[in-house]
Amino acid sequence: MRLRSKAKYPSKVHIYSGISWEGKTSLAIIPGKTRINSVKYCRMLKEVILPFVKRTYATKDYILQADSAPCHTSKFTVKFINEEGINYNKEFWPAESPDMNPIESVWHELKEFLRNTYQPQTLGELKDGIKKFWDTKLTIEKCRKYIMHIPKVIPMVLGNNGGPTLG
Repeated sequence: MRLRSKAKYPSKVHIYSGISWEGKTSLAIIPGKTRINSVKYCRMLKEVILPFVKRTYATKDYILQADSAPCHTSKFTVKFINEEGINYNKEFWPAESPDMNPIESVWHELKEFLRNTYQPQTLGELKDGIKKFWDTKLTIEKCRKYIMHIPKVIPMVLGNNGGPTLG
């Protein structure tokens, strides 16, 4: 007989947000059971990313970085991105490539904060902990630190034939 183990983190959410040299976007917390399709992804772009871009990069260049998740690369999404005039990386980044995606460092730090400091016990506490981290721990300096890590790690990724590094 095999017993099913209890989930380590029974509450789950999806987080949609972004960082840039000029700071962070707002934060969208979505129920964990939600399937993110192209329509929902484009709605998040419109509600989270575009207001930040229009406010922060009205007269500056920017590039939206996205991985190759199907909702990021669908015809629907590409049409939306083009219609909205979003400057995006047309050579989508590999999915879950933490070495080349600064937001992955943010997610790592957020998880450490939740595990070691905030320690949520309920879904409400989980959402509150995410918001607290986003509002108080993720500074413009940290955003810039994570972005500046990318040029340092490129030689290691290339030396590893495009594979992940430990750095």
